[in-house]
Amino acid sequence: MCLHKDGKAHWFRLHRIVAKIFIPNLYDKPEINHIDGDKTNNKIENLEWVTSSENKYHAFRIGLKEVTSGEKHGMHKLNKNQVDMIRFIYSLGGISQQTIGEIYGVCQAQIQRIIKNKSWKEEVA
Repeated sequence: MCLHKDGKAHWFRLHRIVAKIFIPNLYDKPEINHIDGDKTNNKIENLEWVTSSENKYHAFRIGLKEVTSGEKHGMHKLNKNQVDMIRFIYSLGGISQQTIGEIYGVCQAQIQRIIKNKSWKEEVA
């Protein structure tokens, strides 16, 4: 929404205006969440003040965003073939997690997460 004052344009998001006027922000939270996930539904009963973490959690919980992992994750350093090779090399024994990490350019903790299936989880069919 664009409002003009003294010949200058000022842009505001409608949900923010509605929330500031009608919804008390008792804990001084910085973001507004659309409870039903519909960004066009700016009714008072559909808006709430939230933290950034609460807003992101809500988006994942109701399916607006999906958890990304493996090669879909924006910060991945390894691909599926490398992960499979890491698991294979470790299964042979004789090479430490630290050494494997150095070979692949990741920390020992990441190798441990891969081996223990905490990251790059194996899909069970």
